[in-house]
Amino acid sequence: MGVITIGSCDLAVREALDELAARGVAADFLRVRGFPFVREVRDFVEAHERCFVVEQNRDAQLRSLIAIETGVAPSG
Repeated sequence: MGVITIGSCDLAVREALDELAARGVAADFLRVRGFPFVREVRDFVEAHERCFVVEQNRDAQLRSLIAIETGVAPSG
């Protein structure tokens, strides 16, 4: 699984990933630093069966931009 975040969520997400790793749950991490996205964002999404987007935006703006820019349809 992959976890994508942006901005001020970064440290909390890194801490959560450390906790998950301590419990044997492996996850890759990507911090988006700007828009338009670089090729690595698409590559990261395509390399993972499931990606979780962690953001502090009521309307899921980052998730929407990732779906639009990568062409990967979001689920759930």
